[in-house]
Amino acid sequence: MKRIILMLIMALGFAGLASAQDTVKVKKSPEQKAEHMTKTLHKKLKLTAEQTKQVSAILTERATKMETKEGRVAKMRALKDADDKIEAVLTDDQKKVYAEIKENKKEKMKSRRKAATEPVIMPN
Repeated sequence: MKRIILMLIMALGFAGLASAQDTVKVKKSPEQKAEHMTKTLHKKLKLTAEQTKQVSAILTERATKMETKEGRVAKMRALKDADDKIEAVLTDDQKKVYAEIKENKKEKMKSRRKAATEPVIMPN
């Protein structure tokens, strides 16, 4: 009886280890990140072909800068520069939608940070 229980525990343990390896996150290249964001902005902002090319170039440059081992300040500057360049390409209506997208991202990040810092209360 003890052997059967021990075998079941071992089988469940091995199954848990095997499934844990499937959750490895594949790291995207800067070009892939830029392409994904370009598609998202193209869809949400209804960009023209010329705007799409310009935004793609800006986002590729930004993603490349973000991959470097520079400090946080340099990365924040790269984000700000890219936002300024993107806004220069957009029309007034697109700028409004882009501002909403950025605000939604800020709110999402704030809620993630808040959730990460809140203590977890376990029920008794």
